[in-house]
Amino acid sequence: MNERLENDRRHGVPSDLGYIVDEYLREYPSESGALAPLTEQLGRGGDITRRSASPGHVTASGIVLSRDAVLLVFHPYLKRWLQPGGHVESTEAPLDAAIREVQEETGISTFPHPWHLQAGIPLDIDVHAIPENPAREEPAHMHYDFRYLLVRDGAKPILRSAENHQCQWTDISAISGGGLSRIGQKIFRQGLGA
Repeated sequence: MNERLENDRRHGVPSDLGYIVDEYLREYPSESGALAPLTEQLGRGGDITRRSASPGHVTASGIVLSRDAVLLVFHPYLKRWLQPGGHVESTEAPLDAAIREVQEETGISTFPHPWHLQAGIPLDIDVHAIPENPAREEPAHMHYDFRYLLVRDGAKPILRSAENHQCQWTDISAISGGGLSRIGQKIFRQGLGA
C-alpha cells in the first residue's frame, strides 16, 4: 500500500502535495503570488520531496503550542530562531514529517492540532530561499515549508539534540519575522491557541 495513503488514514489529513496546495489556496487565496514557485514546480511534475529537486523541495515544520507559547529552535547555520522542521521523505506525508522533525530536534512528542482534522491543510505554507551551503555541497535553493500546528503530548522536557544548540518557548505575541509573524496572526485570527 502507498505509504502516503496510509498516513492519510492514520491522521485523517491529506498527504497529496498538489491537493494540499490547491485546498490551502482556496482557504488563503491572497497567498497565491507567494506560492507561485511551488505551484509552478508542482505543475511540471516530478518528486519535489527530493533534496535534489530544483529550484526547490518540500520541507515540513511543527508549530508546537503550549498555552500561549510556541516552541522555537536555534539553527546555527542560518543563525535564526525558527520552528523545528526539516525535509520530507519521499514516502512521508508532510504532517508526519513535521511530527518526526519536532521529535528529532527537541525530544518531545506531539500530535496534530484538531484544527487540521477539520481543515485538512497546513496552517501555513511558506516559500523561502536557502543560501548555498558549501560544506554540504548544496547550491542555493528554495524550501516549500508546510507548517502544521502541533500540540505537545504531555509535559515532557525539551531535550537538546546534535541538530540544534538551543530550544525555547516564546510567547506567541512576541514572534516576529516574515513567516513567523504570519503564523502568530493565523493562530490568533482563528482562535487556535492552546
